[in-house]
Amino acid sequence: MILPLIILADSNLSIGAGHAMRSIAVAQEWILRGGRVQFLASDMLEHVRCKIDQSGAQLKLFSVQDYCEQVTKILSKLGPIWVWLDGYHFKEDWIHEVYQLSNVRLGIMDDGMDRDFYHADLVVNQNPYAKAEDYLNKSSSGSKFLMGTHYCLLRNEFLNFDHDHDHDQTQNQDLAQKSQEENESFKVLLTLGGSSINPWVNHLLKWIAEIETHLRLELVVIADNLKEWEGIQLQNGCFSVIPAQDNFSRWVEWSDLAITAAGATLWELMNKRVPCVTCTIADNQRMNAEHLNKLGAIVHLGDARTWDPESVKQKLKLIFNDPEQRTILQEKGNHLVDGMGRQRVVKEMLKIVDLDEN
Repeated sequence: MILPLIILADSNLSIGAGHAMRSIAVAQEWILRGGRVQFLASDMLEHVRCKIDQSGAQLKLFSVQDYCEQVTKILSKLGPIWVWLDGYHFKEDWIHEVYQLSNVRLGIMDDGMDRDFYHADLVVNQNPYAKAEDYLNKSSSGSKFLMGTHYCLLRNEFLNFDHDHDHDQTQNQDLAQKSQEENESFKVLLTLGGSSINPWVNHLLKWIAEIETHLRLELVVIADNLKEWEGIQLQNGCFSVIPAQDNFSRWVEWSDLAITAAGATLWELMNKRVPCVTCTIADNQRMNAEHLNKLGAIVHLGDARTWDPESVKQKLKLIFNDPEQRTILQEKGNHLVDGMGRQRVVKEMLKIVDLDEN
């Protein structure tokens, strides 16, 4: 019988939605295999709450002040469980306390490899630069490491496709052909996550409006607060704002190109064969963006906090007007993310429990 899974992850306008969203992918795979899942959180964005509810998992919220104490009490009273932790704000001494509970197997989702120590049975880092040796001297004895895009976590809405590459080739229109007609709309999805990033989106909208292109742009922005975007106009096309709680995968399927932060959303876009232009809006995204840029899998605009307007406009102009380059991004990005990552992660978690029982 599969153990219950407790997920420790938060989302708000400060830390964004990515930690909780990718945790939902683990929850969905766990439930698919017959397990029960509960999120224990101190904060959760409304549209993420809806996603958790739709997944079949439960959610219990605590005040920030009482969170660690209350969660530790709950965990200590349960039978054998798996705990999945995803968030940079969780303190190492408290993680150690959870890890030492005799009934707990602990998995940590990581990105930056910047904790002093990883008290965990399993450490997962889905970024392409991740290497197990970077953790060996600062992790618990016997820890298991799952490193790289082979373990990218994708939610159900991004997995309703055939994984066969030849099928993908025949079902997906070639990007070069899609943009050959001069008056055809070029669909751009702009999503910088659940954080408070409106000034950066404003800059991008202004610069996109100034780009010379034969394409008629159709731009959709995913946003938390729709009122802030009222009255904005795009001179070289049309502009729409979609609420964050809308069906995001539908807009991924719709788009010819995405402009996104270099976080969890990037893997969802790559898996769906969407060419990606990225920026970093947090320090933990920098290594990922720089590595993927070197691989030629994205076009990177740099750190949004230090943008040079002319450089950004030039990079956007080039990718808007170069269908062959977009096809290259499409192929290289999709090659990195096969959609099987969450299955591999959960299989390893179950293997660890099997070893306990044997």
